[in-house]
Amino acid sequence: MQTETLNSQTAIALESEPSANTVALAIADYGKDLSQSWAPLFAYRVAKGDTFADAYRATHVRTSEKNAISTGHRLACHPKMRQMIAAHLAGPVNLARAATVVAVEQLIWLCVHSDSHKVRLDAANSLLDRGGVPKSTSVQIEASLSVADALAGVIDITSDAPALPVHTE
Repeated sequence: MQTETLNSQTAIALESEPSANTVALAIADYGKDLSQSWAPLFAYRVAKGDTFADAYRATHVRTSEKNAISTGHRLACHPKMRQMIAAHLAGPVNLARAATVVAVEQLIWLCVHSDSHKVRLDAANSLLDRGGVPKSTSVQIEASLSVADALAGVIDITSDAPALPVHTE
């Protein structure tokens, strides 16, 4: 009986619009993107019927009861968390769609902010792949070479590099 009451309380809290101040505090505490590794578990636990406090305690074992209540509620007011919880409630297809949005946002962040050139390049390539931009498999280069240019010193023909084939017509 108590579980049903907790579920209905959670549903009422999720259906009502949180105050702007509560949302601002949640974003200040957890960042705009809510990228903490434990956030999906919190969303899952709330969607499965845990109170906000119980879900928060499941992700932060050593937290006090008072902290779990206030922090769990504030976390549930975060716009991204509300989307994550709604995706769990809507079923696996919508959950996958919500995860896709989060993954693309993460790729964009990596593409812009990563210190590693390789990570930025890989993120950019992944974004292009998901955007449907085909990979280029070959590059065509047009060049013209004349004997006059070679003799004029524009091209060093005395190097040890193999000579380019010259076709005369």
